[in-house]
Amino acid sequence: KLSNNLLTDCHSSCLTCYGALNTQCLSCQPARYFTATEGTCTTQCVTPYTAVLQTKTCEIQTPDAQSLNSALQGLMDNMPSNASLESQGTFLESLSTTITNFNTENYGSAATSSSSSSCTNCDGNGVCHYDPLYLKDICQCDPGWMGDTCSVSQSDSLVLQNLTQRILDEISAVPLRLTMNATWSEPYLNALLELTNPSLCAITDLQRSLDIVSNIITSDYNSKTTADVFDPVKMTVTAKIINSCMSCIYKTDCFMQSVSSKQLYNTSIEALTKLATLQLWQKPPNSGNYTIDADDFQLFSMRVTPDKLNRITIAPPNAPIIVLQQSSPSSKTTPVDIQVVFWKNNLMACPQTQKEDNTPPPVSMTLNEQDT
Repeated sequence: KLSNNLLTDCHSSCLTCYGALNTQCLSCQPARYFTATEGTCTTQCVTPYTAVLQTKTCEIQTPDAQSLNSALQGLMDNMPSNASLESQGTFLESLSTTITNFNTENYGSAATSSSSSSCTNCDGNGVCHYDPLYLKDICQCDPGWMGDTCSVSQSDSLVLQNLTQRILDEISAVPLRLTMNATWSEPYLNALLELTNPSLCAITDLQRSLDIVSNIITSDYNSKTTADVFDPVKMTVTAKIINSCMSCIYKTDCFMQSVSSKQLYNTSIEALTKLATLQLWQKPPNSGNYTIDADDFQLFSMRVTPDKLNRITIAPPNAPIIVLQQSSPSSKTTPVDIQVVFWKNNLMACPQTQKEDNTPPPVSMTLNEQDT
């Protein structure tokens, strides 16, 4: 069977693959079970995996956070040192997905990234009350409990943070890029996106994840060459990671009162600005517009010559219409880069403030010289 992405024969156990080894499967022959963390297709599952008949997969199913931590830490300890970067990234992505699934199964709605979840009995570990700042019912958790519905114990949270930090350590040690030819980068970025998704929103996890993403963007921004072509898929995943971090900050500190919240927010905005610049790298003037979509914002970029600037209209679907006007013709010839962040949801003002001001989500816009 030919691979999905490469012109190579798959191992006989694989149905589809990204390489010829038996550890490079993407799906399996009908009689076999797929282990995503290993990239293997086997006739039965071995410890610590459990066979799931409905999906024909081998999955880690543990009763508590401590057991999950022990199982995944053990897998990372035994990760082959000679595995390719892409294989290691796929492995870490699978571990991150396992953590997300564990959160969903064990903590229910508390493991989602939704900021609109409502409380009922707060899982017996808190009190539900109306928060006038967020204009909704929220859970005020008892000491030792956390999460949207107070279903996560402090001990579980610390165990999960420890596990997450181990994966983040592994990711940060890999030289990642957002270019098309950096094929190994995507699974690592997907792993980061998984790890920033749960509503536990541990500030240390957010800081570390955002630092990793910011360093990738800054490194690409500073070292880009004419040979580089930046991948819109990787840039979109990166924008979604930033979005998740900002969303977590917003749902816990929409007033940005803490120093850490302000730092995370400022780092996010700076990263988005550089990401928009990379979006236009090597793009000829007047070649159209380029967009990156995340849950709460759309990053819009366009490069034009100065003579086209006057009366130019920017009108993405379901967004405000922007028309630029010049008071006098420009004598400059250097192309102009237009960067706009259309906010679908306002993450810069508390719901109470938004209601009082009766304002729509904001638009952030800059005009810069090319590639600056």
